[in-house]
Amino acid sequence: MFNQTRYLKFNRGMRYMLAGLSLGYGVAAQGAGVTWKITMAPGKSGEIAWETSNPQKSGVLQASGSLSFDEGSYVDLTFTPKPGYRLVSVYKNLDNWTSSLDDNNHFRFGPVTNHHLIAAQFELITPTGAYDFSPPANLPEGVAAIFNGTGHYSGHVPADMPVVANKAFDADVAMDESGKLDIMPNSLEGYTPDSSANTSIVGALKTRHDKPEVTVSAKFKGQFAGYNGEGSGVGTLSAIDTQNQLAKSLQAGDSTLDASGTGSYKVKLKDSDSGNKLSYTEKEAAVSAPVATDATRDWSVHVVISQEQDAKGKPVTYAQGTLTLPTGDKVAFPKRKVKYSKTKGYKIAFSRGTNMTSNEVDKKTKLSIANMLFDCADNNCELNDGQISYQFLGQKGKGKLTDFILN
Repeated sequence: MFNQTRYLKFNRGMRYMLAGLSLGYGVAAQGAGVTWKITMAPGKSGEIAWETSNPQKSGVLQASGSLSFDEGSYVDLTFTPKPGYRLVSVYKNLDNWTSSLDDNNHFRFGPVTNHHLIAAQFELITPTGAYDFSPPANLPEGVAAIFNGTGHYSGHVPADMPVVANKAFDADVAMDESGKLDIMPNSLEGYTPDSSANTSIVGALKTRHDKPEVTVSAKFKGQFAGYNGEGSGVGTLSAIDTQNQLAKSLQAGDSTLDASGTGSYKVKLKDSDSGNKLSYTEKEAAVSAPVATDATRDWSVHVVISQEQDAKGKPVTYAQGTLTLPTGDKVAFPKRKVKYSKTKGYKIAFSRGTNMTSNEVDKKTKLSIANMLFDCADNNCELNDGQISYQFLGQKGKGKLTDFILN
């Protein structure tokens, strides 16, 4: 949007600058030749097409220069900004000529009898607006999903697990903002826990090599298949792949999460009656673990880029964002100053936002956008490039910004 205050201040400064530069111009030409000095600022921001009637010549100025022609000639000038820039003003000596240009930023001067200074001022367009981003249903290769592990889970233990293979289970899971899991088993087929024993099942969900990874450790005691025993174990499911069914299941309301990955575990068991001890270890096994769950991976971020005037009337660009986590919580990031570069775009880093549910500062949630570039024509800008990186709920990922944009 055009800034009138900035324009007025520019007018005042331009008048003083032109007053100095135009010495020797704006006076009657001596002899038959007339020379105009043409300036453009900033450099490489625009071009000026010119045509003279006497002599009949034409060309394009890509930088500041001068034009010479015969007295009485007509001079056509067309001012065209380079991509990403816009024309702010055109002065002839000390006079603002901008409003005299036609819709194509063109004016025909003449017949010309005096030397003149023509000054064209362009400016880089600063894109502003509101933008919404969310991971696509089908993630591109190398883009990590972020899951809300909190939910209800039921299914069967994978077939290659020791002792409890193929047994039905049911559990509730709570996950905190760092990805730590508190697993509360409701039932395991054939197993009766000892309610007086000190048992626990905990875990963590994180991202490894752009894939989810779950680690679970357990300490248990009770009766299984008629035997009294106790034990402990730790297991990890790595390189979890849910890609083939996310679009058609989780995001379509189907509660089946058909996850597969690489499993490793180490389990120690002790028969309380006989004292016999058993140990099971697996370092790398293909695991398929279809489970029913209401866990989700949906998240989105709303980014607003705006311009405001500071106390001196200078325009300042700000970015602020609101992130909606897979848990449903919203994290509001305070606005911060940003600057647009034609070659590097915007670089926006959000951190230390306020969780609007708990009203506490979220120190673990971060999101950044780099090389946020736009194609701009006149005052219309369209996002065409950038990278996004994100870190929350103990997981992280990155991807191409245009893959995340919501239409």
